[in-house]
Amino acid sequence: MNIFSLSESKRTPEIIFNLETGELIFNGNSTPEDVNLFYSPLLTWIDINKPLIVNDIKTISIQVNLVYFNSATLKFLVSLLKYIISLKGIDNVKITWCYDRDDEDMLETAKDISKVLSIPIKFVVKE
Repeated sequence: MNIFSLSESKRTPEIIFNLETGELIFNGNSTPEDVNLFYSPLLTWIDINKPLIVNDIKTISIQVNLVYFNSATLKFLVSLLKYIISLKGIDNVKITWCYDRDDEDMLETAKDISKVLSIPIKFVVKE
């Protein structure tokens, strides 16, 4: 099985990217001291598996289930999503953004990302 996985900590999210299912999941908080250092293993893994991502996966489903993230993470997420869209095309990337019902800021941020990327995002209220 071809899976990238990082465990969640107090300041960093759980990340799972399963090439067999085409699912990329972010869970938790993302406030690492060095965003580039924390996320570099994911980017390296994506680059190593780029031929599979481009040729073998029909659709990539991205689920963002972050409780909180800092501005550096926001910048990284936008860049990552742009990169994945460039690999798969806008019609083959599906993004689901989970947020707490009372977290209007998180919802507004996700809407802004949707506008910046020109891609629809499915917004889901956490139960």
